[in-house]
Amino acid sequence: MTSESSVAIVMATYNGEKYLKNQIESILKQTYLNWTLYIGDDGSTDSTKTIIDYYAINYTNIVKVDTGTQNLGAKRRFMTLLESVQADYYMFSDQDDVWLENKIEISLNKIKSEETANPNRPVVVHTDLIVTDENLNHIHESFWKRSKIKPDVLNNVNYLGVFNCATGCTMIFNNHAKNVSLPMPDVAPMHDWWVTINTAKNGIIATIETPTILYRQHLSNVVGAREISSMYFIKKLIHIFSTLKGHQELFPFHKFINYGPVTKYYYYKVLYTIKRNF
Repeated sequence: MTSESSVAIVMATYNGEKYLKNQIESILKQTYLNWTLYIGDDGSTDSTKTIIDYYAINYTNIVKVDTGTQNLGAKRRFMTLLESVQADYYMFSDQDDVWLENKIEISLNKIKSEETANPNRPVVVHTDLIVTDENLNHIHESFWKRSKIKPDVLNNVNYLGVFNCATGCTMIFNNHAKNVSLPMPDVAPMHDWWVTINTAKNGIIATIETPTILYRQHLSNVVGAREISSMYFIKKLIHIFSTLKGHQELFPFHKFINYGPVTKYYYYKVLYTIKRNF
């Protein structure tokens, strides 16, 4: 790993006063030092902006990005921030987690290794997470195991059209991945899914089994860590009409990426459901 490599961390915030300081402090404790944190707020009405101002004033590698007053939502805010910065590598940061101290270092080592094997190609690296409650008490040592996520299966476009394997707050990706992911259309389900599937179409999705983050679960989570059991699938069947409606919401996304017919989606949906349970 060369110390010259710059890492841009983009963080979108919204009414995050309760946990934001913990997250920023965990980034400040990283073993790898050549990073810049870019924070864009999405119209907070609590003290989030004051917290951001404090860190931006006191740390030269923390930058407050002027985002105006418009509320864009998480996925659009993250991608707007990504478009506005330039570095060798990029990472997304949520406002409410805690990064383990070697998160950047081991992620950077891994992506550089993948780039050596796959030169001039888009690369995304993502990791497992430790699931915690709002007070950081451990709920499960592996988000992947708790949610029955099979990242070794979900590494190509066929499966990624069904389920996103990469949790945005664990990702690191290169400029090739950034370039193939911009601009992001409104039909994209989430920013991390969009970057991952575009990278899979053109490059490499790689994983680190070691967790690099404390994934805090609380009432305000946009996306949480569901525990997947047989009862989860039974409930999906019981509420089949709402389940199908959720599937249909993805169809414009599939059409945009030329995923293929609805029958293909359900084929891989069923296949992955089987694979994740055995």
